[in-house]
Order: sequence, then structure tokens, then C-alpha cells
Amino acid sequence: MSQPLYGLRVEFVKQYGHDMAIYAEEGLKRDMLSEFQLRMLAANRIPSLLELKVEAKDGNCTLYYNIAGKRMLSQLLRMEPISMKQYYTLLLQIAEVLADSAMHMLQPGRFVLKEDFMFCAGGLDQLYLTYLPKEQLEGKNSVSADLLHLASRWIHRVSELQGGGFQELMRYLQEETFNVPELKQLLHRQLDRLAGAAAEAAASAAGRSYEAYGPGDEQAGAATQKSQLSDTGIFPGSIRLGERQSYSDSARERPAPANKLHEAGSSRPLDGPLHFGSGLTSPYHPAEPKPSVDGGEAEKGDAPRFRRLPVALGMILAISLLWKLYADQPEEELLYVCAGGSLVIVAAGFGLLRMKAGGGQSKSASPPAQMYAPPIPERSAEAAAFAADGTRGTVWPQAGVYPERSAPLRASPLIAEAPSYLESIGLAGSTPNLRHSTGAGDENVVTAGQRETDQQTLTMEARLDGRTTMLRRPDATVVLSQTFSPKAMTGKYLELRGGGKTDKIWLDKKSFVIGRQGAEAAYVLDEMGVSRLHAEIVTESEIVTVKDLGSSNGTWVNGELLIPYQGRRLNDGDTIRIVTTEFIFKN
Repeated sequence: MSQPLYGLRVEFVKQYGHDMAIYAEEGLKRDMLSEFQLRMLAANRIPSLLELKVEAKDGNCTLYYNIAGKRMLSQLLRMEPISMKQYYTLLLQIAEVLADSAMHMLQPGRFVLKEDFMFCAGGLDQLYLTYLPKEQLEGKNSVSADLLHLASRWIHRVSELQGGGFQELMRYLQEETFNVPELKQLLHRQLDRLAGAAAEAAASAAGRSYEAYGPGDEQAGAATQKSQLSDTGIFPGSIRLGERQSYSDSARERPAPANKLHEAGSSRPLDGPLHFGSGLTSPYHPAEPKPSVDGGEAEKGDAPRFRRLPVALGMILAISLLWKLYADQPEEELLYVCAGGSLVIVAAGFGLLRMKAGGGQSKSASPPAQMYAPPIPERSAEAAAFAADGTRGTVWPQAGVYPERSAPLRASPLIAEAPSYLESIGLAGSTPNLRHSTGAGDENVVTAGQRETDQQTLTMEARLDGRTTMLRRPDATVVLSQTFSPKAMTGKYLELRGGGKTDKIWLDKKSFVIGRQGAEAAYVLDEMGVSRLHAEIVTESEIVTVKDLGSSNGTWVNGELLIPYQGRRLNDGDTIRIVTTEFIFKN
């Protein structure tokens, strides 16, 4: 099966290896080609262009492009998302090839700027284009229109958009003053901006690390301190700076060979956070409050300096990136957005500082009475007997008095759900008993407040009736979705036999891809030797074709190996083999 291209036909054949053949059905005459450009292509091995061979037979020419060892760009883009850097790099490679074509007297308008006719050797950083040395190309768009189409398609493959460079690129590709050298400059600027943003992020991370570890002028002292900490059995890599930690007893009791910490000037055991700086005169940071004598936290104070700086740096970086967007696209609406966003960032930063500053309250202070949750006592023999009886509720072995609070216990109001729940699953009448153990015997305890709570629970249940179904009876009828259509279960499918059973794989997509993994694979074949995107079955009206997507182990139809990217029409009963798995096509 051939595909059209500017009034020509394209097939993939095994002529000089693995080739893409371009010809005309009525015959491609020699005078329809540019003789000068053919000589230039034959005399010069131009980088990033597919190697071309021309074969003439009976006055008709066929162009053979060598694609051995290369993958079609459209298939690589389907395998996984790309980054913004890869996006701009792909477009820059095309722009560089177009700009360099003038050195070899080639015309930019003769390049086939379609992703099915671009190939990669290895990764996306080695792109090869197809050049057609034909005088007239039917239906060929301008270079800017082709690039605009590519840029619009590829942006959907980008995993995360960054900056406003894409809008700037789209605007330029639509300008009448478009030219390739300016396009190269624009793409270089976008790549430089991405590199600058990455450098800023790395510098911000390095600044946080610098602030945590202290000045870097005393690297020798810091290395000595790390060595001393290793001698004591406490390793810096396991210590989170700026936080109090309770080290294990084994680490505390491990003796130091020469007690180097005390030699450095420390007069206290190492029971607080460590900070690496110019010396170890004190195991505590000067800006951090020390523990009180009774073991509690220090009194509430301002946020430590090493906590304020990362927040301030984050605010500055966020505001800078926000206004950078306005600098790239100076519009009135974006000005208001950036101004409002800056206020939100400043408010969030001050709120975070206040929250961190308020985090130093005493942990020993008693929480409010309404927030106190008594500990769950161990189950007694009476509680075990109560649970074995099949009843439901909250059971305590005895009316214990808990620290700072003493209140009578009552059963959970969730028991009010039982009658309606049992009735919904067909077990009406099996109402569980509600009992509460007070230590003096099992009694039914129902107070006025409890009845009021149960009534509120029943009212809420009535409001939620019909909205949520927790369980479904085994004989319940399955309700089909409104989008379900019997047409999806008729027509063309693949029959897979194995294990004594037959499975039907419905071809419910125009492009049905079989592969090992990936979001583009409509059917995942988990077998050794299967490529990520192995084969594709295309349905157009009543015609169904299958083609290999450049897989490593190939695709077979009726025992014949398919040429990669060359479609073959399927008939009813044809057998498709991928590695060792066989599918039978049914129409």
C-alpha cells in the first residue's frame, strides 16, 4: 500500500537495504526533476539529509532514500513525551538544515517538512530530512506554514510548558516577514532562556544548601568536623540540620576514640542538632532556642534566620519568574495578573514565616479539652465476649478515668445506620443489640442526647438515600453506560487463541497500535521481544491495513515479513504474528 505525497506515491521497499521509494503513477520523467540539484546531491554528502539514489527505467525515475538504521520521527514522538528543550531543539535542527541548504544551492521549499518523512538515527538529536529535487510539488505549503503545523502538533507532546516562548514562536511563524535566519535566532533565545531558568533553579538549591551548612571559606574545618562526627558514630548524612532529633541509644552510647568533640571546645553532650561551620564551640545554632531544663521546647520566638532566608529567596524567585512572563509578552491583562500574583506571593511568604515562627510553642502544654482523645485500652475478656456475641458498638472494659479528663462513655451513634443498611441488603429484622459496658455489668444505656444524635443520623441518611451504594446484591442488574453502543461489539476484530480459549480484540480505533507499553499502545502484548510500539492496524472505511513500526523483531503476515512502515492490506482470515503470538484477522 502506497501513500500520496505532493502528487507522487511513497512506498517502503528493500531495494538497496531499507529504502523509501518515491515515484509517480503516470511516470516520473527526467525532465520533471532539477538536473542541477540532482548533481549537487550526488556530488556532496550533505549532513542531515537522507542519502538519495535515482533509478531510471523505461524513461521513468524512482527516487530511493536510504533509511536503514533510522526510526521514523512520528513513531519516536508517540513513544514518550518530550521536554521544552527537545521541542525547541527539533525545530532548531530543521531551521539549521534549511539555512545550510543555500550553501549547496538547494531550495528550502523542496524539503518535505512532515514528521512521517523525517527520520532519526539514535535519538531526537540526529534528525534527517527528505529533499525532493522536483520542479513542481503539487499542494506544497510554504515553509512557514509547514513549520507552524509541526510546532502546533509537537507542542501537544511536551510534558510541561515553560515560559511564553511558544506564543512568541507561533506569532513569528505567522508573520509575512518570516525568514529562516531570524527563526534560528529566536529558537536560540528560547533555549538560552530555558538554560537560564535551570541555572537559577540550581543556584537557588545551592543557596539553600549553603545557608544550611554555613560559610564555605572553612572547607577544611567542615571536613574535620565531619570526620569527628564519624568517629562518634553519628554521621552528618543522617542528620537533618535545624531540627532536634532523638538519636538512638546505640549512637549515643558509642564511645569516641579520643573524645574529639570536647577537644574542639564543646562542653555538653551531643543531644541537639549539629551545624557545620567554623567551629564546634556549641552544638546549637546561635539563632535557635535551646531546650529548657525540664526537657520541653523553648519559648516561642521569631523564625530562625536559616528558615527565613529560603522563604525570602523563594518569594524573590517566584516574583521574578512571574514578571519575566510579562517581559516576554507585555500585555495589559498580563500586567494585572502579574501584579495580583506578586501580592499573593508576598502574602503567602509572610504567612509562611508567621506559621514557622509560631511553631515553637511548648509541646508539653495541654491541648484543648475538646481536642483530647483518650487512649484505647486493651481488650479485656468481657470485651472479647461482647465482640464474639456479634453485637456492634464501642466497648470499653471499664469506666476508666483518663489523664486531664473524665467523662462518661456512650455507644457510637453509627449504630443508627444498621436497620436501613440491613434492609438495603435484604437482611431486615436482624437488628443488632446496643450495649455499653460500664464495669458493673452490661446495660442498655440510652440517654436523651444519644436519641437526639441518632435522630440526626437518620435524617442525614434520608438525605443521602439513593446517592451512594456501598454494596450491591450478587443478582443485581448491571446498568450500562449511556455511551455504550452495540456497534462497538460488531465489525472487525483480531482473534487470539491460547490456553484453550479464544479472545476477541475489537479494532475500535482508526489507528490500533500493538506494543509492549506506552499510552499509545491500544493493546499491550507482554512478551519478550515485543517493541514498545510494534505494529499498527489502520482502518479506513472498509480497508484495513497493517504495518510494522520499525520494530526490532519484525511483524509477519501469513508467514511473510513486513517491510517496516510499509502498509499491507488485510483480508479475512489473515494471520498476524508478533514474535510468537499469532492474531487472526476477522472482518
